[in-house]
Amino acid sequence: MGRFRADILCKEVGSGSWVVIENQLERSDHDHLGQLLTYASGLDTATIIWVAPSFCHEHRIALDWLNRITNEQFRFFAVQIEVWSISGSLPAPKFNLVTGPNGWSRRAKKLPHDIEAKRSDSAKRRLEYWQVFLSKLRLSDPEVRLPNPNSLGNLRFNLQGRDLWITVYAASSSGRIGVFLRGSSEHYPRLLKTRRAIEAQLGEPSSWSGDENDWTVAISRRSDPTNRAEWSAQHKWLATRLGTYIRVFKPYGRM
Repeated sequence: MGRFRADILCKEVGSGSWVVIENQLERSDHDHLGQLLTYASGLDTATIIWVAPSFCHEHRIALDWLNRITNEQFRFFAVQIEVWSISGSLPAPKFNLVTGPNGWSRRAKKLPHDIEAKRSDSAKRRLEYWQVFLSKLRLSDPEVRLPNPNSLGNLRFNLQGRDLWITVYAASSSGRIGVFLRGSSEHYPRLLKTRRAIEAQLGEPSSWSGDENDWTVAISRRSDPTNRAEWSAQHKWLATRLGTYIRVFKPYGRM
């Protein structure tokens, strides 16, 4: 591929067709689209996969157009990557198909319906838990967007793009609810320098753990999210701590 180097280059088992995977840490841009076209031009047949946190509408249209005008030897995919944590588990990647050849698109649209049909009672309860929580949540900071309710054990509130965020969680497995702050490595040393002032603003103890590569500032308490009679008290406690964390930590995202 000349002076260009793909992030991942591999072959399909059986057909021997090339698979090119290009990773991007930020929103899709023209430079990476150009690289994909350069890779495709140098191969006889290939599957081109573009992975990014989000895609511009124009880039999705461009990939759809490429899938229409090229023959079956070329397949272009846009895949969104997210990081999920379920009930306090370690973060793990989740890949969502944004666009691809027609057959794949139809399959991708069918997948959410299949998942919904198989959703367990506990997942439905978690979804209702967050629906009720968000319906009553009133944040004093209008810049912080509310996430959509989900069937996971947590909700994420972004403070600075994807670099600094607050997660609210309710874990039935451990019998705890809580709020924690995480972010990119650049934030933690800065926070540690003013830890005493931060703790004074928080007004109650928080646990600080990890290092700059994987760190957490958290507060939690014992509660049973499966007990609906306690939901009101749990939601009030979570909302209060969430509001405090937003007020105290949001300025650090702008430094």
